[in-house]
Amino acid sequence: MPTRSRGEEDYYRRSRYKPTRIEDSPMFWKERADKHYQHQEWQAAADAYTESIKRDGAFLTCVSNRAACFIHLFEYKRAIEDCTLALTMLSNTPASELTQERYRYLMMKLHARRGAAYCWGHCCEKGVEDLRIASAYCNPEDDGDVLADYQLVESYMKERGLLETKDPLEEKLREASTLYYNGRYAESAAVYRDVLEANPYDVKARNNLSAVLLQQGLFREALEETSRVVSFCQEVADALSCAGALSTNLLDSDDDDDVGSAGGEHADEMVRQRKAAARKVGERSGHVYALLKACVRGAAAHCGLKDYRKALQLLEQAVRITPYDDDLQDDYNRVAEKLRMETLIAASTAGS
Repeated sequence: MPTRSRGEEDYYRRSRYKPTRIEDSPMFWKERADKHYQHQEWQAAADAYTESIKRDGAFLTCVSNRAACFIHLFEYKRAIEDCTLALTMLSNTPASELTQERYRYLMMKLHARRGAAYCWGHCCEKGVEDLRIASAYCNPEDDGDVLADYQLVESYMKERGLLETKDPLEEKLREASTLYYNGRYAESAAVYRDVLEANPYDVKARNNLSAVLLQQGLFREALEETSRVVSFCQEVADALSCAGALSTNLLDSDDDDDVGSAGGEHADEMVRQRKAAARKVGERSGHVYALLKACVRGAAAHCGLKDYRKALQLLEQAVRITPYDDDLQDDYNRVAEKLRMETLIAASTAGS
């Protein structure tokens, strides 16, 4: 799965993809967001991080930083969603691209932020579990505040007789993941199906099931699962297909009344549609990332079935979501070349 832990300028300098304007670079918006964050301008920072994420749907650092902004803005549900998304991105990052210390720090930070969001959102029963995980990744010399928060919440719960709640489906997801990494694909698929029977809308489980099915060579079954994810994320898929959805700057104006009159009513409507699409992409980062995974895995399934034309269509959508990923671009080029050669062979055969 071609997703990376991003945030270093060098990553974007190395990428072969170069935007036509500096404003279309994820780093441009990240740097602007960082300045707002330093001045405690939380809403402006969150908006700028959103603009950065729109330009690279797998930008882990910006998703994590936006979660911190949402905590300051008392938007705890959105903070939890961003932390969960960032943890998913982190789990998909190749070990070769993360040092052990970097991984420890990110796990500590993301679980601490999600735990804080749960607790401030009056759900200490869930928050304490995240804080416990964060404390396990702590460096006592540098992260004493996380340990203190965990102890404080634990004491608070004991005083009020609150019991920690554990989601049984989360336990099953961990079991399925362990089976997958141990190469026990059939057993892993069975556990993922149990989870989906209990919650058919668990997009992460469905995407993971498709990966298991690919490992088993069950390409048609994998396609069924990825198609369901794409259908679930259809609103985001439609928004991504709207011209300008990934480059429109919503920070200039969110008011539909400020559109120019030079192009007439038709031009006004196009501007409104573009802004609505851009807003949808920015607000549903989790769906965008799920769609990215579904497109890549669906393309792999189509390649397994030797249907390269459909594979290329899905890879085109994936490249639009994360254009800076050279590995993904290489996959796209290989499939395009394969399709071109098949077309040439078919044409020459028909001609003879």
